[in-house]
Amino acid sequence: MSFQMKNLQELVNINSYELYAEKTRQMGYPEVADEMQKLISRSKKSENESDSKKPIIPIFYDNFRGRFNKNNAVHRFLIKGRFLSLKIKSFFQQDDISRIQKEIGIGKALFDQDKFDKLSNEFGSPKNQIFLPIILDNFRIENTNYFQANKYINFIRIIIKVQNALSMIYKSDPFIEKRITEITLTKFVENYTQTLEKLSKFADNFSWFLEYYGQIVIARFMFQFSSIHDFKIDTRTFITSNLFYNLIELDSSPNNKENPFQPHEIIHIYNLYVGLDTDGVGLLTAENMKKFENYEFSDAFLKRLFDIISLQEQTFDFYQFILLYFQLRNMTSRPGTQFFFEVLDLDGDGVISRNDINYFYKAIVTETNVKNHDYDAFLSKILDIISCQSEFVTEEDLLDSENQELFFKLLIDLNTFKDWEQQSDDGCDDDEEEYEEEEEEERRGN
Repeated sequence: MSFQMKNLQELVNINSYELYAEKTRQMGYPEVADEMQKLISRSKKSENESDSKKPIIPIFYDNFRGRFNKNNAVHRFLIKGRFLSLKIKSFFQQDDISRIQKEIGIGKALFDQDKFDKLSNEFGSPKNQIFLPIILDNFRIENTNYFQANKYINFIRIIIKVQNALSMIYKSDPFIEKRITEITLTKFVENYTQTLEKLSKFADNFSWFLEYYGQIVIARFMFQFSSIHDFKIDTRTFITSNLFYNLIELDSSPNNKENPFQPHEIIHIYNLYVGLDTDGVGLLTAENMKKFENYEFSDAFLKRLFDIISLQEQTFDFYQFILLYFQLRNMTSRPGTQFFFEVLDLDGDGVISRNDINYFYKAIVTETNVKNHDYDAFLSKILDIISCQSEFVTEEDLLDSENQELFFKLLIDLNTFKDWEQQSDDGCDDDEEEYEEEEEEERRGN
């Protein structure tokens, strides 16, 4: 079967779904081939009828601002879905860039619509979409007749990178539809990272680093675009995301410190893991993870964390550690909020109730040895932090508050709790001093 699948993957380069069906028939599955042919026929009919009937693709968890926004030419171009396919006639090549540069020039050039009309006729459909006004207007200099040719050419180079990356994804899974599995994503990342010059220096002497690098990249994508119960990623959301752009543009922006895929950031995460692995066995126990960067987790949180992930050996491997790392670094994002909400929702009833908060509060008070604690006062204050009028906190309450990070940390991190308690005590002392001063002034007045 593996040999047959290899042949199927080679057919991706031809991008003929009829050949998929025929190959399936030759493999001895005529019923499956007939169903595939029906799908192909329906798809062709739908395309011929109207593009307006295509379903709207929802945007999931990419909360990061970046170049792929609603006003960006690349995003507008790709989101239509016409280039999210493997039709060879839609693929741009370096020769195409040379043809366009020869016609329109380089740098800041005068805009000439006739030249773009000529190119549109030469390239034909579907490539000629890049000459539509909705695309070209993004590169025209406002209130002038000049055109930013270099930026336009760079836009086409990005499209080439996206198409090449998408080709790799389809080669990993020829039958992929609207969603990418974790297995397919893993194969793509493994293949694509081998093409990055930025990482080539690690290939000879530090080949082991590339394995860890790949795992961190995969975990970053899975954290951002999947949920804790669904390990699949919407294909179009993935391809048009800022994170995906960061990966494919890693070589083009070597000094961009904000790029999460820079080797120095990956090395930091790797070193952090190695530092916690004091036993040198490659796995982390709850004891290993008690103190984590600036955190000192409560035992109650760690117990719940290990229980919810259902680890048989009660250990974290490297990949699971990375996922937790991204959750902690992105508590205010939707996936981060969703994760910690589920950790604190002990009975899984969809709300963080008074009892849930009390469980983590009592545990953290015991460990920090806080004296004269008042649960009702704490509950009132922690609900005020997220402006919640009820003792039943929902996920949306936390997201709307935009202050869920402090809410979570007060219930899981000893250091945050102690600092907050100290500030509260200092505030009480100030109030008492102010009250005593007011009383003294009143006595003097009398």
